[in-house]
Amino acid sequence: MSESPRDQILRLRAAIQRHEELYRKKHAPEISDFEFDKLVDQLADLEREFPMFAGPDLGIGDDKSEGFQQADHKAPMLSLDNTYDEADFRAFGDRLYKALGGTGLEFIVEPKVDGVAVSLTFEKGKFVRAVTRGNGTRGDDVTANVSLIREIPARSRARPTSSRSAARSTWRSPSSSDSTSSAKPKANPSTPIRAILPPARSSSSTARRPAAVA
Repeated sequence: MSESPRDQILRLRAAIQRHEELYRKKHAPEISDFEFDKLVDQLADLEREFPMFAGPDLGIGDDKSEGFQQADHKAPMLSLDNTYDEADFRAFGDRLYKALGGTGLEFIVEPKVDGVAVSLTFEKGKFVRAVTRGNGTRGDDVTANVSLIREIPARSRARPTSSRSAARSTWRSPSSSDSTSSAKPKANPSTPIRAILPPARSSSSTARRPAAVA
């Protein structure tokens, strides 16, 4: 007996939520990013075809951790999009080309880094805040921890173009495996923010230490 569209949608939504929990909260994924994205694509296709069975938006996941104060992002910190299809990538390039009025495009290609997305905020060139992506609108305030990392300048070397500026970065543990080390799709565990950042400043520990920032 074949599965009905409604049951397929319910099954896929449950599977996606389970794998999000395994990846973001338990840091123990069972499937690769590629396999997860395929589940998301299947759900999107079904919900477009059968909108009467569509559920609420599943969002971009939530990697907030216990033990940190929470802080709102000044602007939403959205998930980066991806594709595994050359035609999709070429269509993306065509859209950019048209949006820029036919100006030539140059692309810079870098290896994908799995880690924790962190927004760094500078006011008048001075570092004032660091917040993890969390659910895109609210994340972990890790300012006290990040202030101990010597690669993060207390004051930006660039001339500020506005009173406030923000930089998006990806952080990973120096010992974490590189997702590009194998051509075969595999499950890459997410990195707990506690495994990357030094503990917040205390009276007995004020040394700044390095961290892997991409």
